[in-house]
Amino acid sequence: MPKFIVIQMQIDSEVIDEETRSISMSNVVRQIDAFSRELAIGKFVIATQGIKALKKMDIECYDLSELLSV
Repeated sequence: MPKFIVIQMQIDSEVIDEETRSISMSNVVRQIDAFSRELAIGKFVIATQGIKALKKMDIECYDLSELLSV
């Protein structure tokens, strides 16, 4: 079964002071076994649904067999 790396950036917190705006961000990265990119993304969404964030960004998915280096 192919292996995929699925990544999603998220905004964890945002603090606005008088003149500054501080944004805390993080990445969620998982290795997923799936037969297609679509299934890998679906498994990722289910596995990470309990992670709380202010905003979750777009999901990126890479087939490990297609990467030049890891």
